[in-house]
Amino acid sequence: MILTDSEVRSLKAILNWWEWFGYVSTAIVFLGCVGEFIAEFTRVAKREESKHKLSRLSLIILILGIAGELLGAVRTSQLSGQLIANIEQRAGDAEQRAGEANKLASENEKEAEGLRKDAESERLARIKIEARVAWRHLSEGQKVEIGTALRHFSNQGVSFWYNAADIEAAMFTADIAEAATKAGTLRVYAPGGVMKAQEGGHGNLGKPIERLETGVIVASTSDTRSCSLAEAIMKELNVRGFDAIARKDPRTDVAPQVWVNVEPRPEGPQGEFKLQAARETKAKKTANGQ
Repeated sequence: MILTDSEVRSLKAILNWWEWFGYVSTAIVFLGCVGEFIAEFTRVAKREESKHKLSRLSLIILILGIAGELLGAVRTSQLSGQLIANIEQRAGDAEQRAGEANKLASENEKEAEGLRKDAESERLARIKIEARVAWRHLSEGQKVEIGTALRHFSNQGVSFWYNAADIEAAMFTADIAEAATKAGTLRVYAPGGVMKAQEGGHGNLGKPIERLETGVIVASTSDTRSCSLAEAIMKELNVRGFDAIARKDPRTDVAPQVWVNVEPRPEGPQGEFKLQAARETKAKKTANGQ
């Protein structure tokens, strides 16, 4: 049983008392030895009877002193043993509590790690959802970069179109038009909305189901300069993660022109989300040695 602090103090006081008892007993032994020395080797006691009495008294004192030393040694040993045992018990108890604390800390750390993993999984899930539905958008920096890349095309006309019912496409169209104005060398027409609707009704019974095109379609007349500008706009969008294709307009009775038609948003990630997904796929293939 582990002693309380008050019990330990009491034991220490008793131990201190018995240590002094031992010191006194040693002094008594010394006194007895002195008496024996006087009786045997001096002439203080002149008569034989006096020497004999002094010798017996010294022997009794010596015996009492030795007995006191033995008793003191036994008691101090017992008390010291109790104190040492108590210290060892306290140390063992402290070690046990430390072990339990470390175990609890380890369990808490595992629980915290699990919570961190869950939070990270939820964050990645949110990012994936955001990647699939986030609007297409060009940052101000990207607009400047695209404008700089298109600067060597001079006096080229570019018009921008979107479905009037598609707000996301309208906003992205404005971003691309603003990027074109950064070139400072193109004739940029403000974006315009058009109404697009597929025909239906009895007249289309049995006809194939046609899906609307998605992404950005950069159309141009067939002249070299317009085709080059359309290709350049398409590439600038592609390298930034946006689906875009270039297409030649078959008409020959129109002046050289480029039309940027922003169709509905494609399924899946666009922009930086698409680029990040491509990098992750490439990293996985590299790690698998493909």
